[in-house]
This record gives sequence, C-alpha cells and structure tokens, in this order.
Amino acid sequence: MTNIGPETSVINSKDISVVVQGAVDPILTSQCLTSIRKHLPQAEIILSTWEDEIVSGLSYDKVILSQAPASVIVQKSPHIISNNTNRMIYGVQQGLTLATRPYTLKIRTDIILQDADFLRYWDMYPKRQDKFQLFEHRVLNYYLFAPRFNHRLGHRIPTLFHPSDWMFFGLTQDVKRLFDIPLQPDPEYALWWANHPKPSQQIDPWPGVVFRFSPEQYLFYQALRQKFPEITFDNYFDITREKEQISRLIMANNFVILDYRQWHIKMKKYQHRLGTIPRGQTSHVHWQQDYKYFCDPDFKISWKDILFKYTQLNIGEIIKAKNIDLEKRLILAVCPSLYKKHLQKKYAKSPERLKEKLQKCFLADKLYVYTEDAKNK
Repeated sequence: MTNIGPETSVINSKDISVVVQGAVDPILTSQCLTSIRKHLPQAEIILSTWEDEIVSGLSYDKVILSQAPASVIVQKSPHIISNNTNRMIYGVQQGLTLATRPYTLKIRTDIILQDADFLRYWDMYPKRQDKFQLFEHRVLNYYLFAPRFNHRLGHRIPTLFHPSDWMFFGLTQDVKRLFDIPLQPDPEYALWWANHPKPSQQIDPWPGVVFRFSPEQYLFYQALRQKFPEITFDNYFDITREKEQISRLIMANNFVILDYRQWHIKMKKYQHRLGTIPRGQTSHVHWQQDYKYFCDPDFKISWKDILFKYTQLNIGEIIKAKNIDLEKRLILAVCPSLYKKHLQKKYAKSPERLKEKLQKCFLADKLYVYTEDAKNK
C-alpha cells in the first residue's frame, strides 16, 4: 500500500484533536506522542491521564490530570487483574472536554502510529440505513478486541455490541456521543458473576471472568441504549439470534473496522498479535461482508480481500500463544470429527478421562449457544 501523508488525505491534520488516554509510560507514551506529531503534524494533542503521573518533557498541546476512579480487583492469584472500565471511560470523557477540532482520534498512551493511512477510509463506505444510525458519520475502529465470536467447546459463540476500545476516529460530536455515558456501577458490574449464578445451560464464552459486560460492551451498549432504548442486552450471556442480527446491523451501520493492513500501529503489549487475525476477530473483509449485506448490496469486495479471508491461517499466532495445545487447536479447526475419533481411541480404556477430554473440546449435552435454546430445552 502506498503511504499517504496527512496533508494529502481527505482530512487535514489541523482539523483533528487527538485524545491520548491512560497511564503514562516514560518510554511508550513519549513514543506515542512523537508518532502523532510526525504523522498528524498539525493536530491538537490532548493528554488525559492521572494526577500522580509524570508528564514533564512530553510533547502535547493540552494536558488534563484527573483523579482516577477506583479500580476493581477481580482476580488476585496467580496475578492481580483489575477491571479498569471506569478509568478508560472517565479519562476519555475528561480529554474530550478540551477537544476543539471537528474530528477526534481517541488512542491509548502505549500505541505508536506508523502513518496516517487510516484516514483514507473515512468516506469509503457511504451507504447506511438511516434508522440504525447512532453516529452522524461512521467511526473508524480497530479489529483487535472487536470480536465477531468466541470459540468454545467446538462452537462459535457470537460476541455482541463489542467494538475495540483501542482507537476510535470520527467526528468529535460522535466520539463524544459514544463516551457520553454514566460510569459503570462498581463494584456491582465488575464483580457481577461473583454474586450471581452463571446460566448453567449456556456455554460460557469467557470462563473465569466475573464482569457483567466486557468494558467494550458496556461502553457501546450504554451509548446505544440512549438512542435505541428498545434494544435490550442484560449481560454477555444474553445472546439471541435476533440480538446477534441487530448487533451485526448496528456495527455495520456505525463503524468501519480496519485491520493491520489499513491501520498501521505498534503496541508493545500486543505486538505478538499485530499482523495476524486471531480467530473470531473482525478483519476488514469480515466487516465489508456485513456492510454489503446490511447497507450496500451492490458493493463489490475486491478479489484481494476475498483471497485474504480464505488464506489467513494464523499458525504463527497459535505457536506464540502460551499454554495452548497446538495439536488440539489445529486439528479442531480443520477437522473436529477426526480429533474426536482420536480421543475415543486414545482413551478407550479410560471412560472418565475420555469424558473429561470430550467435555473440554466439544459441546456437552444440554449446553447451548443461544439464550432461547437454553430456555426452551
């Protein structure tokens, strides 16, 4: 792809505010801000971080130091995991109060831009269904942690209302609309499944988590319900066929999902995943398919994108992952029935072991993907 600079793209960098939100890393945040200066040279850079962070020597135009909302610890062992949903929402909200340009890029403090090529996609997909528009204009979004489904027990479990929260680019009024929501009621929501029984008949797409919604789901659904109160979504288990269709339709009408081929970044924390499309994540061509289906039946998906869809085999990503049985992952993906026969032969003399293995890899009796199937069992 030929690189384009901000001055030759459809949008000039002087019209962009960049809200850089999160904790300050002395190296990564400096590199993040420097990359924005390089690729969006006239943009208004707003650093939104916390009161105790050191910001001296960093390249920004405006800074806002806020008192960080409480972080809820959801796991203590073997390592501490915190739910930081409210920190992300509040930090972006505070940064947006200083945004003065027509367009806004929201980005994490540890993401390094490689170019401004993502701007070329701003007006590339104009067709929309009016009654499903949350935003005035589509918002550009990244593919990692914008999943279409999770794969569990041999089945695809749809993930609803889940854009990535890494980066958003859109009209400032639209980015503000997305973040103009109440903070998550914590610790109630962050520890929801610690105090409520999980549905016993549905497959759990995220075993071990205790939040009611993922941070991305909470963010987008809260924004969505303000305009579409008729859309209900009780928790991440609330997966019906109708809601799956609504989620796909809403995502197709309000976002453009770009993958690593269109939005070029570096990110130390997840660098091992960049350059792949992990299973279930929404690549650009997957989003294009929904755009064609819901918005523009005459849209032609290029042969290169079609080829990309069918040739992406992320063996490299699987190998890099820790604590993953490579044989199981590959054989399950290619031929699950063959793997099932392999297990039956291997554990023929150990019925309990066979039962344990089959339950880990395949759909157990009376477990369902969709809520209505579990209720109507």
